[in-house]
Amino acid sequence: NEQYCKENNIIGHGYSENQALLTYSSLRRHYQSLRNIPGMHYVRDVYLHLLRRKENFWKRYPAGFDKFVQGLVAEHHIEAIMVEYVWMYKSVDLVREQALCILDTHDIQHVRQEQFRDIGKHFQIPITKGEEKEIIDLFDAVVGIQKKEAALLRAWVNTDVLLAEVSGGDHYFDYKPASPYKIFMIGGGNEANKEGFRWFLHDVWPQLVDLNLQLDIAGPICSYLPSDDTYRLHGFVPSAEPFYQQAHLVVNPVRIGTGLKIKTIEALSYGLPIVSTPIGVEGMDNIASSGIVVSPPEHLAAAIRSILNPASLEEMHRLNVAYHRSTYSEAVIYRELLDYIDKNT
Repeated sequence: NEQYCKENNIIGHGYSENQALLTYSSLRRHYQSLRNIPGMHYVRDVYLHLLRRKENFWKRYPAGFDKFVQGLVAEHHIEAIMVEYVWMYKSVDLVREQALCILDTHDIQHVRQEQFRDIGKHFQIPITKGEEKEIIDLFDAVVGIQKKEAALLRAWVNTDVLLAEVSGGDHYFDYKPASPYKIFMIGGGNEANKEGFRWFLHDVWPQLVDLNLQLDIAGPICSYLPSDDTYRLHGFVPSAEPFYQQAHLVVNPVRIGTGLKIKTIEALSYGLPIVSTPIGVEGMDNIASSGIVVSPPEHLAAAIRSILNPASLEEMHRLNVAYHRSTYSEAVIYRELLDYIDKNT
């Protein structure tokens, strides 16, 4: 049922054990009222699939997919394949001699696991540093999503290491800030977002409610946040663009995590002013030339207060448009990757 899936979108965005269990519980709770809808007899199969995912992250890989990829390579004479990290790595097992195989990372997983352990959180991907190296070294090249992680990979793995960050495209618009100011936050339901967003709502937001701000939060993260009259939880949205175009400021509150923070780059692609923790801009170069205000978590509320005026916001917008064009345009971001593919195929 399309409406049901929109309202209970965790089923389409479930990565962790908790998310799988939440979806399972939701389906079970609503099954009696939905059982007469055509197709709902498949709910039992969904139960079983989710429980298998809960038991073992690595069981997500669909058996036989490597043969399907082999067929595609033969039929279409494919010369290069990029594989999304991490559990799809087996998909090129049968074509390593026929095609250039590149692993596209978004995080170094054993580092992420260590960060979660340090704050007493469970990380859903059981992997050691040695196991991760074995996977990466199966490929002709590995893509790092930010410079710090690319440098770490170069010192650690035996395969070629490329850098290809995220552009987010180009969505600049006519920006005119005016009170009441609108703050936008968006995120998936991973543990890093849960920790950061909950901390923001509990510790930071109460320091700002006197300013008559509008706070809109979107994405699967909303399923894990408490409701309150002082902000709006929108859940999963088909497109975040309407929120970005109405926002005056984007906040990234994450305090743990690896990789490049996509939510920061996405906001940057609209030229929007951004206030972020240091983790939220980790791996980004030349921040001082941008319109991004980076603040230690304990001073985040003060940082937000300090820029809530038209002059500051307009200057941050101008700087971020220029910064995105010079540093994160598609022509800049993907040059190294495309040159590597051209040279090796």
